Amino acid sequence: MAGLKLMTQGGYVPRVAPHLLQDNEGQRAINTKLYAGDLRSWFKPKAVTPGFSCIPNGETIFKGKTNGGDAVWIVWDSVTNVTKNPIVDETQAMSIYYTEGGVPKKTNSALNGTTSGQSPADYLTMGVAFPTTGLTATKSSATAATETRVYAYTYIQEFGGIEEESAPSLASNEVGWASADTIDLTDWEDPSTLPNQNITKVRIYRSVPSTLPTFLFVDEIDAALLTNPSYTYTDSVDAINLGEQLPSLGWVPPPTELYGLVAHPSGFLAGFNRRTIYLSEIAAPHAFPVAYQYDCEFDIVALGIYGQSIVVLNKGNTIVLTGIAPEQMTPDKITELEPCVSARSVVSDTNGVMYASPNGLCLVGPGGSGVATGNLMLRDEFSKFNPATIRGAVYNGKYFGFYMQGSAYVPNGAFILDRSLQATPLSLTNVTAMATYVDPETSELFYLSGTTILQWEGDTLNNTPFEWLSKRFIMTAPINFAAVEIDADFVSAEAAAQQEALRQQVIDENIALYETGAELQGLYNDKVLNHFDLNGSILQNIPSLIDDRFIQFTLYADGVEVFNTVYTESGVYRLPSGYKSQDFSVQLAGNIELRYIKMAESMKELKTL
Repeated sequence: MAGLKLMTQGGYVPRVAPHLLQDNEGQRAINTKLYAGDLRSWFKPKAVTPGFSCIPNGETIFKGKTNGGDAVWIVWDSVTNVTKNPIVDETQAMSIYYTEGGVPKKTNSALNGTTSGQSPADYLTMGVAFPTTGLTATKSSATAATETRVYAYTYIQEFGGIEEESAPSLASNEVGWASADTIDLTDWEDPSTLPNQNITKVRIYRSVPSTLPTFLFVDEIDAALLTNPSYTYTDSVDAINLGEQLPSLGWVPPPTELYGLVAHPSGFLAGFNRRTIYLSEIAAPHAFPVAYQYDCEFDIVALGIYGQSIVVLNKGNTIVLTGIAPEQMTPDKITELEPCVSARSVVSDTNGVMYASPNGLCLVGPGGSGVATGNLMLRDEFSKFNPATIRGAVYNGKYFGFYMQGSAYVPNGAFILDRSLQATPLSLTNVTAMATYVDPETSELFYLSGTTILQWEGDTLNNTPFEWLSKRFIMTAPINFAAVEIDADFVSAEAAAQQEALRQQVIDENIALYETGAELQGLYNDKVLNHFDLNGSILQNIPSLIDDRFIQFTLYADGVEVFNTVYTESGVYRLPSGYKSQDFSVQLAGNIELRYIKMAESMKELKTL
């Protein structure tokens, strides 16, 4: 006598032949929520509320905030890297830096607006423009000079509640100064015509006698004064009243093309263009000194962060830059050749930075580097997910790799890797996503499908149906399974039926109340504020619709389907006769928790399994 007992069901292992899998491993595992060994499925996704429509062809999504505290979804139609401002701005609920299609920009709640589903309504250029010519300095008298002075000035950009200072202008001409002299400064550059800059102030600095060139603060003036081409500033500030030293000497804006923007925990930003990495000044994310640039051997694809390290993923060997300050970063070259093939696959988790290479999903972290999926699939199996299209996200400790136009049995969807599981950590989903976003405040996963943003597992009343195909079980002799025992959580099906009955009852009561012609008390100012929900009335809110619960069982013999049925309660059931086989597979589908199945050649034998 022979029987099968599937007490646990796990993920699938593409690199292993179907008949060599472990008993709990599957040939397929779609929408299976790998949890405690039983078969469960993910809750269904749900569109975010209140509803809105996104711009077409969205590529990047970000959940921001209005200054009123409401969520506002920003959508770009290009691949865009977004990071929060490393400087806290108490005047803004949101302040971000981003590279829209490679163009470095920044926006905040005031500039962005309150409309969800579109790119920012307004923005400032990430870098602050600086004056390109020097001032003309003129002495007020012909007396003999006792000191030589040189002047420079900077622009101050107002970004929310933050003032960001530009690099200085070229130095003015040298001018002699004697006691009681004043110096007139002319030939200013007017910043009012610079696009997306919002230059509101100008700071003036002058040199002081020193062994090294030193510029100290003289004064701050309104930038609007420079709209007058003949504006003249007269410097009569005594040396004792000079202020702080010029802070922005050596600062320059980021390049006009910048990609892969990430934030280092020390408070500076990093980006790249071709083979060069650009690092900003600490607490000055608009300034990228030339001294903080690093060059790579290969074209860079993306950047990632773990700990104090910046992982530079490129078309060759990965480089890791480690340090606590931009001027102290030390490069280290990883000898393993695992080039990055998708910038959007790059994510960080507790173990390091993960990304897609041609050979699989790779990990670079403090514990080393390597192919994290090597024990599950080889290069040929991984290629079926079309690695160049992978969009990565980490949700609840799991890596979601959404892909498009693959050649796997799910051509559009995602593979899900749970590295916390020692065995069978891989499954699939047929949910497609054009862009993903994980909310750092709630750890919830959101994704863009068409023009709608949905929350993964947003509908906690309904489950996405799963599909799981077992290994090929090879028996020692041909047999005919005559009985099957199913144990599933059909108690939840009863609860679903009760919920559906309650829903229909509420609908019927609302219809009956409406047909009486009674006043629904939903008029404007009819009740005190907050008595009803917005736009509410005495009609009852209708409970959510509940899906029918089921388990579908399919039996294959020699690869041919011999039985297929749907069960709605646990129990023992007969299987058809008329065949014998040594090669069996079982396909299970459903939307409730399946604890186990047993199959035997007779009802009596089932009791012994």
